[in-house]
Amino acid sequence: MKTIIFLMLLFSFNISTVHSQSGWFVLKPFPNANENINDIYFTNNQTGFLVTDEYPYIGRIYKTSNQGTNWTYNFTDLTGGFTKLYFLNSLTGFALGSKLYKTTNSGATWISKRNGSLNSICFVDSLIGYGCERGDEFRAEICITTNGGESWQNIYHDLNGSYIDLYDIHFFNSQVGLVTGEHSRLAKTTNGGSNWNYVLHPDIGIFRDMEFINDNVGFVCGKLDSVILKTTNQGDNWFPTLLQKGSYNHVNSINFINESTGFGAFQYNNVIIKTINSGNNWFELPVRPPFGNGRKVYFLDELTGYLVGGNANFFKTTNGGNDWETFIKGDTIKSVFVTKDGVGYCGGYNGKIMKTTNSGINWFKLNSETSNTINDLTFLDIYNGIYIGRNGVIGTTTNSGVNWVTYTLNPNVSLNSLYFYNNGYGLIAGGNGKIFKTTNSGIDWTEKNSGSSLNLNSIFISSLTNAYSVGDSGIVLRTTDSGETWLVDYTVPRIKLNSISILDNETGYIAGNSGKLFRTTNNGLNWQIHFVNNNLFRDHNQVYFANSTTGYLLGNSSTLYKSTNQGLTWGSQGLQSCNPYKIFMLSTDTGYIVGSDGYIFKTIDGGGTVVSVNENNLIPYKYYLSQNYPNPFNPITKIKFEIPSLSNVKLTVFDILGKEIETLINKNLQQGVYESEWDGSKFPSGIYFYSLNTNSFTETKRMILLK
Repeated sequence: MKTIIFLMLLFSFNISTVHSQSGWFVLKPFPNANENINDIYFTNNQTGFLVTDEYPYIGRIYKTSNQGTNWTYNFTDLTGGFTKLYFLNSLTGFALGSKLYKTTNSGATWISKRNGSLNSICFVDSLIGYGCERGDEFRAEICITTNGGESWQNIYHDLNGSYIDLYDIHFFNSQVGLVTGEHSRLAKTTNGGSNWNYVLHPDIGIFRDMEFINDNVGFVCGKLDSVILKTTNQGDNWFPTLLQKGSYNHVNSINFINESTGFGAFQYNNVIIKTINSGNNWFELPVRPPFGNGRKVYFLDELTGYLVGGNANFFKTTNGGNDWETFIKGDTIKSVFVTKDGVGYCGGYNGKIMKTTNSGINWFKLNSETSNTINDLTFLDIYNGIYIGRNGVIGTTTNSGVNWVTYTLNPNVSLNSLYFYNNGYGLIAGGNGKIFKTTNSGIDWTEKNSGSSLNLNSIFISSLTNAYSVGDSGIVLRTTDSGETWLVDYTVPRIKLNSISILDNETGYIAGNSGKLFRTTNNGLNWQIHFVNNNLFRDHNQVYFANSTTGYLLGNSSTLYKSTNQGLTWGSQGLQSCNPYKIFMLSTDTGYIVGSDGYIFKTIDGGGTVVSVNENNLIPYKYYLSQNYPNPFNPITKIKFEIPSLSNVKLTVFDILGKEIETLINKNLQQGVYESEWDGSKFPSGIYFYSLNTNSFTETKRMILLK
C-alpha cells in the first residue's frame, strides 16, 4: 500500500471510490437477518434510507421510495459497518461508519470522503459542517469541513479523558454548538469549536442522542439512569423530564415531528414513549413491537413511524403505534422462475407464492390456494403456470398467477421436482419413488412405475426420449422412452442425492449431501465422485447449468461455486448467510437465487469474480501475496494469495498513476489458498500494481502487461 500512497502523492491524484452492485446482491428479505439496523432517515414523505452493520466488517445502505413498503439494496462497504445518516437535502447526504460516504444524487452513488469513525455530523449551511468521533488512547476528536464534506480537518481533541466516545453533535450556527458523549460529557462551544466548556457533567451515564426542536429547546437521552434532559436556553442549563434511577433500560433515541410531539425508544423490550407537550411529560405507547431491541425511533407524522434495532429488527406502524408490522426473516423459498421480460415467481414454505413484474425490485404475494410447502414451479408461457408441493398438491394458473386452481395427485407423497421439456411433455418426481408424466401441459398426469420406493428429489429431461431422476440412498433412475419405463442405477454411493443436471448426450452432474458432486461422461452409465466442497457438513442442494459451459453449485451455509468449463473446475463466489436452494439464470450474466429465511439474490454479472479454491489440504498460517504468473503477461495473469482465518478481503489493481482500475475480489473469505485471474485485454501495455488488503494485512506487488 505504501507504493500506492507514494504514487498518489507524487502525481497529486485523488481517488474517490464509487461503488455499484456486483456479484450476488440481496433483493429480499429486508433486512438481512444478520444485520443490526442502526439508523433510519427520510428525506421526504416517501423516500428514506437506513444503514446497518453485520459481523465482521460489513455495512449496508438501503433505500425506499414508497414510505418503507419496499426497500432496495443501495450500497455496501466491506471495510466496516454504518452507524448513522445525515442529509442536507433530498439529494445530498452522508452515511457514517468506519468511513464517511457522501451522495449527491439521492443515493444513486456513494463516494468515500474520509477514513476514520465519525459518530455524528451537523451542518450549519451547505459548506460548513462539524463532526465528532470515537475516542482513542489519547483523545476524542472534533473536526470541521468548509467545503460541503469533501475534506475534514481536526480542530479539537481534549475533553478530559482517553477512550472517550463522542456520540452526537449539534451546531446552531458556525460558532455555537454542543457535543455529547460518555461519562455524561455535554460540552458547549461559542467559538466554532476551538474551545469547549462543560455545561453538564454529573456522571449519570452516557448521552447517546440529542435533538433540538428550535434554536433554544432541545433534548438529550442517556443511560445508567434512564434519562431525558431538556434545555430551553440553547444548552446552558438542563433539567430532567424523564428520570428512572437505577434503570438498566435506557433511552437510545428521541425524535420530534414538530415542536410539541416527539417519541423516544428504549434499548430493551421495544418500549416506545411519546410526548405531546414539548417533552415536559412522557407516556408509554400502549402497544409494543413484539420483540427486539430498539436503536432508533423515527416518525414521519402522528401515524407513520418506524423502530429499528439489532438483529435485523425493523418495525413500522401506520396508526400511531397501535399495530406494528415486522419485516424480519421471511419463509424459506424453494423455487424461482423469471422471464426475460422481468416477470417472475417464487414459491416456498406455507404455500407462499410471490410475483415480481420489474425484475425482482418489488415482490407482492399471490393467493396460492394452499398452505402446503411449494417445492417447485414453472411457467409454460406468460399466462400458464404450475406448482407442486407437499401432500401431493398441484396448483395451476391460466392468468399469470392472479388465480390458482389446486388438486391432489397423491396425498401421501411430497411432489419434489418438476421439469417440462416442451409445453406439452413434463415429468414430476416425488416421495416413495413416485413419477408422474403429462403430455398435455399438466392438464392430466399419469403415474409411471419407477421401480423404487425411495424418495426422489430431482428430475431432469435431457431430450425427448432421455430423462433422469435422483433421490435418497444414492438412487439414480434413467429412462430412454420419454418416461414410460425406468432403469434403476445404484453406482452412486448411498447418500442423499438432491439435484441432477445433464449438459449433453454424454456429460452430467449430480449434487448430493456430505459436500459431494458426481460426474458422468458416458450418458449416465457410470458416475464418479467429483470433490468440490471439502466441508462434509455442507450438503449440496442444486447443480445447475446456464449453458453448455457455465454452471453453478449451491449448498448449505452459503455454499456457492461456479464453473466456466463444463464443470471440470469450480471456483467460489460470495453469498450472504443463508442456505441457497434454487438458482435460475436468464443468461450467463443475469440470474436469481432463493433460499432460507426468504432470501432472494440477484446478479447482473454472472455472480461476479470467481475465486479458485486450492483443494489440497494445506492450511495457511499467515497472510501471503504471491507474485503474479506469468509476468510479464498478455493479456491474462493469475494472482495467488493465502488467508489464515476468516477475513474481509479486497484484491485490487492500480495503474501507474495509482488509480484503482479494477476490483478483483471484495468479500469475506474463509481460511484457504486462493487464486484470482486478471484480464488486461482492455488496458494498454505498462506497469500495474495489485494490492491485497484485509483488516490486518496489506501488501502490494508490481506486474507488467506486455502486448
